[in-house]
Amino acid sequence: MSSLTTTKTQLVESSVVGGSRMNKIVIVKRESSIGQRQTVLLFGFAFFWLLDTFYVTILLPVYGSYFVDLDVSLAKKLTLSVLAALPALWLPLRIDRPSKFALWGFYFVMYVPVSAVFPYMLNEPFPKIVAWICAYACCMATLQFLCSSPPFKIPRAHLAGPAYWSILLFLLSAAVIAIGLQVGFRWEFTAFSDVYELRDMASTQHNRLSSYLYGLLANGLNTVVVIRAIQSRNIFWIAVSFGSSVFAYSIEGGKHSLFLPILAFVAYVLLSRKHRYHSVLIAFFFLASSFIAFIAESLWEGKFNFSLFLLRRVFIIPASVSAKYIEFFSENPFTYMGDGLLRYFVKYPYEVSTPELIANNYFGVGSSANTGYIASSFSQFGFLGIILSTLIVGFLLRTLDSVCKGLETKLGAAFSSVMILVLSNTQVTVGLLTHGVGLMLILAYAYPRERRPASDISQLS
Repeated sequence: MSSLTTTKTQLVESSVVGGSRMNKIVIVKRESSIGQRQTVLLFGFAFFWLLDTFYVTILLPVYGSYFVDLDVSLAKKLTLSVLAALPALWLPLRIDRPSKFALWGFYFVMYVPVSAVFPYMLNEPFPKIVAWICAYACCMATLQFLCSSPPFKIPRAHLAGPAYWSILLFLLSAAVIAIGLQVGFRWEFTAFSDVYELRDMASTQHNRLSSYLYGLLANGLNTVVVIRAIQSRNIFWIAVSFGSSVFAYSIEGGKHSLFLPILAFVAYVLLSRKHRYHSVLIAFFFLASSFIAFIAESLWEGKFNFSLFLLRRVFIIPASVSAKYIEFFSENPFTYMGDGLLRYFVKYPYEVSTPELIANNYFGVGSSANTGYIASSFSQFGFLGIILSTLIVGFLLRTLDSVCKGLETKLGAAFSSVMILVLSNTQVTVGLLTHGVGLMLILAYAYPRERRPASDISQLS
């Protein structure tokens, strides 16, 4: 007998009783993943249509001048929706290591939005748009292949809990003081509509040191403090995490200072649930939270700025900027990292940085347009850059699994939230060196391990 949820297997056990052989039938129930796979496929498909509906009904009337195709046909949308659901066919259903949570994060934060946005924003023939989305799908498949190998074997750091927490508080305090002395000490919640003005003001106040420390604070230190607050449920750590999050947001109004704590909390809570296939819960969270935000925005028309901020800043804007990166550098010279690590070895072909270049050409002078690691690497070295950066991200995900060995999976997944949001919004080298990914890996490596029973199935092994 079989069904979508369970299958029954009959095993015959033989035993000898009183000189005669007796057969005993043992019924073993084995869970099947067929129904779970269908569920995540459906959620991925529905998430595409939710983003498309939001794009057409909310953004089109306001930002229609940026669109290159205002009337994408239903046949094209159906084709793209199938492509959007495609990686859900092979992404892991069981989340037993941090990299697997990160893969689903990349899928919902980067891949599905690209599938929904590119037909409106990428000024290329439809077959080329499909080819680009397939290229993104190949990157997703490559990342999963690279993460399927066992974690690296690295010696374990032995740092006592009190020493670790003291070092963490020292680093956090030093970063806040250094930034505050340069930019000012602010703990205020700026309206979402004013964040760009706040960011422009901060850019004129920052020096190189405070700007560097801000990336480490907002993405690395703050996330670890939030994880500690979630794990310990201690009022002191809750207060510290709230204060550092508000401070980071008050300086530049960046979305990471708000959404990283939320994503880390969600990762921890979802993987705390007793469920064989946590990927279903993850997919449900992204779909349900976005649906609620869309309904709130549709009914109250901008009165709930957080809902618009969530859908625009987390999903839509990075995908839109990626389209413009691909469009521009398909016709113009690559940068070869001439405005970054190789600035002393390569002649940079433009007068302003790459984010400013894209912003000036497509979104207006005075802004800065960063995007995810795939489009950024294409702007640097073309398709070779995409291949190299994907290999590096796969290596970083395996490194994350390695440094989180011995931690509960829910803690490792919370750490992976840094990679999800940072690498879906910036290039690999910047994310690793200045946006907290490298610092997060170090802090996760040294994070105190607690003794747990050997039967704890959520422990990473």
